[in-house]
Amino acid sequence: MKTFVITGTTGFLGSSLAQELLKDGHQVFALARGEGARERVENSVQSAAIGFGTDINFERLKVFDSESKQLESELKSQSTDEVHFIHSAAEMSYAWKKMGKSLSFNVSQSIALLELAKSLEALSFNYISTLYFSQNEGLIDENICLQNHPQNSYQASKWLAETKISLIAEKLEIPYRVFRPGIIIGHSQTGWCRLKSFGFYMFLEGFHRLNDLGVKKLNLDLDPSSKLALICIDDVVDWICHYVKMPEFGFFNLTYSQLENAKIENLRRLIENSIPLKIRFSKPRSLSDFVLDREVKKNKDFANRHYQFSTEKLDRDFPQRRSLDNSSLINVIEFYHQNRESLSRLKYFKKQCKRQVSIWANKL
Repeated sequence: MKTFVITGTTGFLGSSLAQELLKDGHQVFALARGEGARERVENSVQSAAIGFGTDINFERLKVFDSESKQLESELKSQSTDEVHFIHSAAEMSYAWKKMGKSLSFNVSQSIALLELAKSLEALSFNYISTLYFSQNEGLIDENICLQNHPQNSYQASKWLAETKISLIAEKLEIPYRVFRPGIIIGHSQTGWCRLKSFGFYMFLEGFHRLNDLGVKKLNLDLDPSSKLALICIDDVVDWICHYVKMPEFGFFNLTYSQLENAKIENLRRLIENSIPLKIRFSKPRSLSDFVLDREVKKNKDFANRHYQFSTEKLDRDFPQRRSLDNSSLINVIEFYHQNRESLSRLKYFKKQCKRQVSIWANKL
């Protein structure tokens, strides 16, 4: 039985990894902070298990206070022969004004965790980065990237973190993996997700809010030919759980090699089948257009760029699951459509409309 020390187990990916490793019979030590951490972790992992359709044994799940001064001794007191670290927690802010917080959490705390893994003689340190760490043109391969042009604090801090981790891990002589998942969406079969409006769901939630307000037509300022590196949560979990048990290290780009169905034009068609909203691609014209454009602005640059990712490791090891099919996308879209709490969000969206009107008035 292996022991996995995991951060971010209250999040989408972290909780999904935890339930999968528990299902496979391993022990999970979840590092969490704040009051009620144990309950939050258990609820998140249980939610993930339900979403994946699995039964798990909570007896092998232990929760530790990540801010405890005795954390190292508490972990050392546990009788474990084979320990691996998975660092999934992250500060998600895009704002440059929060760069200090991003650097502290995504870089400094990641390095501290790497040093903790070394002191516990962990067999590997696994860092969850992002496929969109770079703004560079051309092919993004599975290697360290020493030159970059980040566009926000999240991208900059994740890039710096994966770079420093790879260099320091080599110096500390601890085997490491840097996983770069694409835009994570729901379960390919159940559609399950955490119903948080991040990434792809930021756009989906915006469409729903417009529909709640009775909007029937929308002008969307996106390139319809662009492909989003969407990846179903069950696939990324399968891939990571495979590699953390294998003697292969380095950088791993986690996305499908075939993304034709992830073209924005195809996504538009599938979304229109679920939401009675007619979407066309053009510059914003109406108040509703401008409000949505403002809400999704921080992700527009990623959505409009044409990226190229090398996926040699996945192509070699998972040739049977290298494309994103429409049925998975439909499951994802329908789950969100059926489970979101639309009425509670109307007040917020109306407030954004008023704010946009105020901005226009000040410019007149």
